[in-house]
Amino acid sequence: MYRGLIITGTSGSGKSTVAEALCRIDRRFVHARAVTTRVRRDDDRGHYDHLSHEEFERLSNAGLLLIESEYRAHRYGVAHSVVDHLLSFGKIPLLTITPRSAAELAYGSLISPHERFMTVFLDAPDSDLDLRLGGRDKVALDHLASAQRAEDRRYRDVMSHQLVNTYLERTIESIRALWNSAV
Repeated sequence: MYRGLIITGTSGSGKSTVAEALCRIDRRFVHARAVTTRVRRDDDRGHYDHLSHEEFERLSNAGLLLIESEYRAHRYGVAHSVVDHLLSFGKIPLLTITPRSAAELAYGSLISPHERFMTVFLDAPDSDLDLRLGGRDKVALDHLASAQRAEDRRYRDVMSHQLVNTYLERTIESIRALWNSAV
């Protein structure tokens, strides 16, 4: 039995879009709101509480974060209380986090079997990723973006499942089928 679902993958693979659609289609899943130090984006969809670096550091130092990471010079985290709250209402916490954080949370040495999360790594062909990222904050698709993509993909094979997200509906149905077969 899994404690929740982690959706991770390359930048531009559709993690937030898939998470939002999955929660809308299947009300058992609820997106676990994360905290971040990065600036708001138009496509955030309310999935983050934006904090100052000092506020984030206070949460971290107090041990209130289930997972925390740095990605592209910004800090991200999910509080224990957010996941526990969703579980107390019989919901399935859905986390969208970096591949490195997903690997740490899903397979960390301190995780007991009843605290495991199902992990799904999303990817897409490079040409699709380039198109998707082209409109985001005027991201320059350069050597740094390519290096980050390669870094993200290093974690693909340690996730419990890998999906190519080219068709949203097919990806959603695949995730639901994976979850239903595991419970």
